[in-house]
Amino acid sequence: VAIEPGASIEGELDVPADLDIFRGHFPDHPVLPGVIIMEALARCASIAVLQSPELRGCIGFLAGIDAAKFRRQVAPGETVTLRATIVKSSRRLVVGEVCATATQKYVLAPKE
Repeated sequence: VAIEPGASIEGELDVPADLDIFRGHFPDHPVLPGVIIMEALARCASIAVLQSPELRGCIGFLAGIDAAKFRRQVAPGETVTLRATIVKSSRRLVVGEVCATATQKYVLAPKE
């Protein structure tokens, strides 16, 4: 939706009602798992960071999540807005605070 390379990003995650994961999470009350939300946030934030020319060709690996809080459940058919602000960044480590009130850390490694 919007990006300020190296600083912030806003994206969207469409949650199709027919995702296979809903059959097991949970059969009578389908909810998008929190780990999927965190992964989507991590990928979104990585896009903002990896726009720097010196980081082109790197991959962001999720290395930690601190103080995550889930404000409400995400149901099939919803669109989740993902917002990330990069708080700290170096060639090896990125710290971003995101809309789900989690602080995420990423390790960057060159693609091989």
